Amino acid sequence: MIAENCDYGSTEPLEIVMSLLIDDGIASLGHRKNILHPGLNYVGIAIEKHKTYGVNCVMDFSGSEQ
Repeated sequence: MIAENCDYGSTEPLEIVMSLLIDDGIASLGHRKNILHPGLNYVGIAIEKHKTYGVNCVMDFSGSEQ
C-alpha cells in the first residue's frame, strides 16, 4: 500500500501538517486519510524549491493493509 501528499507554498512543517490534516476544500479528505491511515506505517518527506509556488513538500507513505 502506498500514498502521497503534496503541499505547495509553505516552508513551516507544522503549518504543512495542519493544512493537510484540515484538508479544507478537499471533499474526499484524502490528505487527512493518508496521514491517519493505520496501514501506512512509514513516511518519507522532502521539501524542495518549486518554480511556481516557491516551495513544494512531498510526503510518500507506505505500509501494509491492516
